Amino acid sequence: MLLIYDLQEALANVSAGVFAKEGPVLTREEAPSNGRIEIVEDVKTICIYDRDINATGIDIKLDEIPGLMAGDRITVTGRVGTKEPIGNKFWSVALIASFPEDGQITQHTAPDPVFAVSHILEEEQLNLTLHVHTVFWGNFEPLMDFYIDGVLITRREEITETETDTRSTVYYLEAEQDTELMGMEKAEALGKDAPFLFCWGYPTARVFKRGDATALHIGNRFRDWDGIDINIARMKLRVGNQYKITVNGRIDGDAPIGSTIMLQGIPGCVWKCNTPISSDSEFSLSHIMSRTDVEKWSAIRITTNAPGASVPFYIYSIEIVRL
Repeated sequence: MLLIYDLQEALANVSAGVFAKEGPVLTREEAPSNGRIEIVEDVKTICIYDRDINATGIDIKLDEIPGLMAGDRITVTGRVGTKEPIGNKFWSVALIASFPEDGQITQHTAPDPVFAVSHILEEEQLNLTLHVHTVFWGNFEPLMDFYIDGVLITRREEITETETDTRSTVYYLEAEQDTELMGMEKAEALGKDAPFLFCWGYPTARVFKRGDATALHIGNRFRDWDGIDINIARMKLRVGNQYKITVNGRIDGDAPIGSTIMLQGIPGCVWKCNTPISSDSEFSLSHIMSRTDVEKWSAIRITTNAPGASVPFYIYSIEIVRL
């Protein structure tokens, strides 16, 4: 996987405050909006606020990104803000990514307040401007604040003739490794030096001792999407290969009847190895990623189902192996 553009890298030397433009990313030119950069636990996010019409949002000028090619995938992630419009329409919004000539290309619809919209670019789209904003829902115009946490453009590497079928470990983490990077009270991401793991939703991620071992603890969970993502978009997974992911851990405390823990392919929240859990039980999740999974997924989420939405858990190890 080749990284073509990363908003977080582009914002590395930008201070918090008013945001108008940074490289190819800017507030909408045709529908001016207010933007600011906020910093939470060293993670920078662009807030679009005081919106008068639904078309206010951000633009991404693809012609300003050097080396862009057809087949590159662009993924925009973020979350809805806390400014609630009238009634329950806050939970009934659609955020879209669109080109002016091509109309809507992809959308994310609430009730999930976090979103991810992704699109594989075509040749005729490389010089266009991508718009990200909300759209009408029935007769309702959603004008809530929203945040852009990430803009990532990646490219799948071609399989080379020199590549062998030898089994090899692509990624391995034991919780006792890199504890300084992961020992955060609350994190959108587990440190810029630990790019393969980040919290999704608003859980806490901390490192705890358990006997002589150390475990990564995911707590403060209220919803079944509050989990931890493995950012496989940053790993050099090759289309055409199969990979096996294995996650080992333990449930922390009580688990209501009917609770399960699982892996989810992102985007799409595709359930894999949905495994029943009980109070204080250990678990092992394992899934062989198909060629389609490798092509379509940008992350793998570790989370629970609705009955176990608030269940905290420990992670002992994560391993991704090429088969």
